[in-house]
Amino acid sequence: MNNLVIIPARKNSKRLKNKNLLKIGNVSLVERSLKFALSIENKNNIILSTDSKVIRKFAKKYKTIFLGLRPRQLSSSSSTSADVCIYEVKRYENYFKKKIDNIILLQPTSPFRSINFFKKTFKIFKKNFLPTVSVKSIYGEIIFKQKKNKTQLVSLLKDHYKPDGNLYIIRKKDLFKHKSFIVNSCNLSFQKSKKNTIDIDNIYDLERANVIYKKN
Repeated sequence: MNNLVIIPARKNSKRLKNKNLLKIGNVSLVERSLKFALSIENKNNIILSTDSKVIRKFAKKYKTIFLGLRPRQLSSSSSTSADVCIYEVKRYENYFKKKIDNIILLQPTSPFRSINFFKKTFKIFKKNFLPTVSVKSIYGEIIFKQKKNKTQLVSLLKDHYKPDGNLYIIRKKDLFKHKSFIVNSCNLSFQKSKKNTIDIDNIYDLERANVIYKKN
């Protein structure tokens, strides 16, 4: 199987300026994903997708693939990871004349990852090759539902989960068909480490991640 790891890292962010360049410890978020990618895949099968000239320097530093800045229409807040990955896969296949079977998505906003968890998740994926997503439990979270201007509390059971952003694996043909990493029939890989479910979305997430990093 030919796997392609894609790290999407655009320069703009709504809540945190230059989010992908922010650091946990002394290492930026984008570098952390690049280092992890190199621990699970050959550098020739890793793409850093960005519209930033600053971020593209990291591809050169870590000797991963960079095929040029991605277009503006794929670098807005409305652009999806699926759209970006489809674009990069097409570009990769056209450039290298090589077909891709599977895509592994690593988002820089997940600063902590485990190789053992990746191996477990990829093993789950290989059992049936359905899209596979890392998830965390949302049991105990307060969720409201609003309908016809009426608000009600939705009861969450122990078997309720949501993607934690840490890891997505999907066959190329499924990504191109559904244009999403999440579909109705997919595998769930349960993340037990609370540390590894951290997703940097705002300044509080960043501060929390740095506190955890210093403790470990």
